[in-house]
Amino acid sequence: MIGLFGVLLSSLLLHPSQESLAELQFNEKTQRVEISLRLSVADEQQLLRGVTRAAIDELVEDADAMKSAAVAVLSERLRFGTAEELDTKPKSATNPTPYLWAGRQSEGAHVWWFFEYDGTPEQLTHVRCTLFQESTQAAEIAPSAEAHHHVHANPISTFVVLPERRNDPAVKPKSFTTTNDRPVVTIAW
Repeated sequence: MIGLFGVLLSSLLLHPSQESLAELQFNEKTQRVEISLRLSVADEQQLLRGVTRAAIDELVEDADAMKSAAVAVLSERLRFGTAEELDTKPKSATNPTPYLWAGRQSEGAHVWWFFEYDGTPEQLTHVRCTLFQESTQAAEIAPSAEAHHHVHANPISTFVVLPERRNDPAVKPKSFTTTNDRPVVTIAW
């Protein structure tokens, strides 16, 4: 009985999950929000497959192709604005993108995406994060691709707002989360 319980417990503890971590910081000089987004490599591959037919290994080696694919993912899956703006469809492709891609860095089983988003905290009061929801565009790009799902996972995206004065102990970072059930939340500036 104890052995069966141990096997069950270990399978639950080792079960993979879908999660992302984003660090946000407003840069007063550029009037942009600087964002570092950490994803698992498997989740990154799934997101990229949703916007391109290119081989993922080749894509991450080509800086321009990676930039284009990453901005396409971000434009579809991570939007900032007011509550009213986020209740509407994403801006059309004819509008300039609010994203400024800075790069990508591997870190073991995870990868960091670095980018900036045009806007101030007064303009960007909410975020819509649908990184782990089914994409309508993904079905058109790769209809036969297997979905990256975990039966027991409750996908979550955690956002940490870093203060402009990081070395001031009186100013603490703030955080908030989004889930598939609650993709739009107020940013805790």
